[in-house]
Amino acid sequence: MQETQNNVLNGQDGVGPIFVLSLERSGSTLLRNILDAHPDIFSPAELHIGSLCQFMYETSYSCLSQIATHLSEEDKQAEAKVEVRRVVTELMNGYAAQKNKIFWCDKTTVNINHIDILSSVFPNAKFICLYRNCLDFVSSYLSVSKLGFMEEIAPYIQRNPYNIVSSIVDYWIDNNSAIHAFELDSFQKCFKVTYEQIVSSPDETLDALFAFLGLAWDSQFFERVFSHEGKGPVDGDIKFQFSTKLSTDSIGQGSKIPLTSIPDNQLVRLNNLLVKLGYPALICRQFEEHPTQAPTQNINGDCANPFLADLFANHFPKLIKDRLGTFRALNCVCKLQVNGAESGVWTFDLTKPEGLVHTEDAEAVCTLGVSAEVLKDLVSGKATALEAFQRGLIGASGDRRMAINFGRLLFGQ
Repeated sequence: MQETQNNVLNGQDGVGPIFVLSLERSGSTLLRNILDAHPDIFSPAELHIGSLCQFMYETSYSCLSQIATHLSEEDKQAEAKVEVRRVVTELMNGYAAQKNKIFWCDKTTVNINHIDILSSVFPNAKFICLYRNCLDFVSSYLSVSKLGFMEEIAPYIQRNPYNIVSSIVDYWIDNNSAIHAFELDSFQKCFKVTYEQIVSSPDETLDALFAFLGLAWDSQFFERVFSHEGKGPVDGDIKFQFSTKLSTDSIGQGSKIPLTSIPDNQLVRLNNLLVKLGYPALICRQFEEHPTQAPTQNINGDCANPFLADLFANHFPKLIKDRLGTFRALNCVCKLQVNGAESGVWTFDLTKPEGLVHTEDAEAVCTLGVSAEVLKDLVSGKATALEAFQRGLIGASGDRRMAINFGRLLFGQ
């Protein structure tokens, strides 16, 4: 077995190590434990192999520059990479052997910053490109950032401290764009998978993933995934440490984030990448300027949901007729943008004597953003506007004073 393992890890059989390329809060801890549950794969906690290779390469290259002066620049770089591969392979080979395993895998999220060195040092490596829907990612990030932001997101928050959602979206776009670009450029050694696929259709998804690795998956391995032994030392997502089975509960949590937190130009970039990754595009307020980014959601407000249809056809028009006189300062056009299972943009023309609600998008002084689920709670009285605002479930753009008055008009007591 030792000879076989040496050949495999050194890439002599055309097979190399496995690397998971993923952002935090995207299911990498779950996937790591699934991989480690396989009898042939050693996938411990984050190994930082990318950082290790980068530092070792710089050390080896600097030494060769002094010693091997007869070598060309290209040969010195190649020799340095061979030395890095030898040392890292020997290190990981020894640890994998102690677990009686053949392959080893690193899922360290910062490996995204070292894709080039990993790919060149390990030309036979296989890469699993793991993605998660953006708004669910944002929601998950916000849930663990109440007392401070993780190191990797801090620079984005520093650049845009006035819109935390937009900052996190920028981080998601930048890093997933890098993973996707590598996936397209090196498609033969990459396998694309999403968090949603793993938890929603695990057998089908994992059969394909392990077939890509040249291995077979057995659903019985799940018993080890969630066992105390399988989880090993606490690392990564703390939620996983308290999980006993796969769950789809986290899917769709981001639908409560108001899209008004995402600026128009960023929304266009986001939609572009969402579609490339196989996710539905969000409502695009600049759809007419970007017809190739056709959203899957309804942007003109025509709603098949009976409750929401009645809300905009009857409830809000009557409410405005009865209360508009109390809000004389609202002599303007406002919009309500709804996202979620039922979505759209409704325009409220409050310059008319009794107000007018219609489904055509138009220029507005302010826009309120809310999910369909939260909107139902507000109208039914299960939640107040203040509670929803404090929890970040109502967003606003444009004239803030008018937005507050517009919110009071629609949801005030």
